[in-house]
Amino acid sequence: MSILGGIWNKRNLSLTDGQGWYEAGILSRAASGVTVTTEGALKLSAVYACVRILANTVASLPLHVYERQGRGKLRADEFYLYDVLHNRPNPVMTSYRFRQVVMAHVALWGNGYAEIEWSQGGRVLALWPLSPAGMEKIEVVGDRLVYHYRLPDGKLERIPGDNILHIRALGTDGLLGLSPIALARQTVGLGLAAEEFGARFFGNGANVGGVLQHPGVLSEEAYKRLKASTHEEYGGLSNAMRMMILEEGLTYQRVGIPPEDAQFLQTRQFQVTDVARWYGIQPHLIADLERSTNNNIEHQGIEFVVHTIRPWLVNWEQEIAASLFTEVERRRFFAEFSAEGLLRGDAAARSQLYTSLFNVGAMSPNDIREKENMNPVDGGDEYFVQLNMVPVNMAAEGLPVAEPVAADEPEPAQEEARSMEALEQRARNVAVGRQRLQRAHARIFADAMGRVLRREANDVGNAARRLLGQRGLADFDIWLREFYAEHMDWTMNQLRPVVTAYMELVARDAMREVGAETVDEERVQRFIQSWLGSFAHRHATKQEAKVRELMAANTDTLLADLEAQLELWRDEQRAFSIAQDETVRGGNAMAVTMYAILGMQFIRWMALGKSCPYCRALDGRVVAITETFIPAGTQFQPDGADAPLVTRINIGHPPAHPSCDCIVIAG
Repeated sequence: MSILGGIWNKRNLSLTDGQGWYEAGILSRAASGVTVTTEGALKLSAVYACVRILANTVASLPLHVYERQGRGKLRADEFYLYDVLHNRPNPVMTSYRFRQVVMAHVALWGNGYAEIEWSQGGRVLALWPLSPAGMEKIEVVGDRLVYHYRLPDGKLERIPGDNILHIRALGTDGLLGLSPIALARQTVGLGLAAEEFGARFFGNGANVGGVLQHPGVLSEEAYKRLKASTHEEYGGLSNAMRMMILEEGLTYQRVGIPPEDAQFLQTRQFQVTDVARWYGIQPHLIADLERSTNNNIEHQGIEFVVHTIRPWLVNWEQEIAASLFTEVERRRFFAEFSAEGLLRGDAAARSQLYTSLFNVGAMSPNDIREKENMNPVDGGDEYFVQLNMVPVNMAAEGLPVAEPVAADEPEPAQEEARSMEALEQRARNVAVGRQRLQRAHARIFADAMGRVLRREANDVGNAARRLLGQRGLADFDIWLREFYAEHMDWTMNQLRPVVTAYMELVARDAMREVGAETVDEERVQRFIQSWLGSFAHRHATKQEAKVRELMAANTDTLLADLEAQLELWRDEQRAFSIAQDETVRGGNAMAVTMYAILGMQFIRWMALGKSCPYCRALDGRVVAITETFIPAGTQFQPDGADAPLVTRINIGHPPAHPSCDCIVIAG
């Protein structure tokens, strides 16, 4: 047992003794004389409102399961825990009702419990809320907790801590949360007492609180008649404020202190604020608008999310991770509430935020529409950036700047040299602009490519674990062939929006470069579709070949080797590397196609920034559009290269090698 476990073992809370019941807030008497219980406290409107707000807010927020993707995340709606947490924790409750019940228990008792139903394979099947009233004892046995729970039939069950999801309020021992009702029993008791006093005051109606005086002595019969008539005529709320007629020298004298003098209303108002203070609820949320204005109420709402709800959400998220996810699953998956909707400002503030994020390529039109609960539109998944901005690394390298034209009449040789410099500068500016397009869209391409790779890794991994363990290589071989045949179409659908938008921009840029105004759009779209199909086929063939290479080894570690390969596919850097190469390849292929359509005869290789020896040797080289820069099988080894570059295909445009970012322009 750990040292901390030894300390805890001395603090096993038993709810069967008087102290335990007191700490749980089930039975405690306030100084006002009112017995405060968890259920009775709900009769105080301020307590009910606070509990309702906490329970409903936590229950209504979307709870998603995500898969870690480098510094990002992807919603894991196919992971088995997603349905349990987001949709249906058990066969008879929705996720909303389950979280509402457990959070209400926490707000009243300081502890919310749910029993975890596990499958034989160690997966969570269901979550069943337990009443805190039945939890009699929590003890530490070794390094684990054991919960003693009294069933409705009176039977006592010992439930291992691994089978309990326990949400705790603020506590002092790490085992139990403190009951807000027990701690605030004086506040709640005073509020209940004031409420009862008010009810009795208005119930009496006549507001006697005083005496009728007679100068003589009334007979028994006269006394009874006077008493009955007084209650009949002046008793009850409906007879309040009626004029009293006195006979035979009767006089009325008020006794006691009027409620307004005793500050009865102020007392009730203070109790509302005090209860809100106990729960950390902004008073305006429970209809106490005394200190709220149109100027500060929005900020109070934000404070509610940041200082009240967010700590509860973190509490839930960490308990869910510790209790429901295995150690291996925690490294890949996590549960998280989406509280963004609670923090939304007014329309003007949201519009300003969306505009800023859209301009830097952080949000697409459909991302914005999703935040505003609007349906997506065709083409709305594309991301945009402003092309008049330069990446920091390009600024550090320095962009070529044209020399200013001298005011004096130049000599013919000088004029020709400057003309050549101007043409060279224009060519380099075209290449720089094209490279900006490529780099901007590489980030978006990488995001879509990441989805493709993650789908491959998840589906191939799940099939391998299922088929290799039960049937063998033959069935997995068939599955693999069918999967990649379908996966090519899926890949094309994922990449089509970004590839289409990118290549259309390159096509327009090539038209501006050569001064063309019109082009056959149908031919452009046919090329884009052809390139998409070619890439999807190349990618699927390469990925499938890698899996089959591992299968051919047919070793005892096949499943482990395959899992290691799949982890490489999930790596964010792999998606970005593919995106860099393919945006260079696709953009240059589109440009060459446009030059051919527009009748250009020559093309030129442009190497920008800090290029490698191979690209520097190709920089400025001009070839006919029907020729290649490096024929297949050539051993290309320029000065400064450590080894020859041998290509298996004709290099008609960049890239010449992986990570090459050169540009081809019209020659």
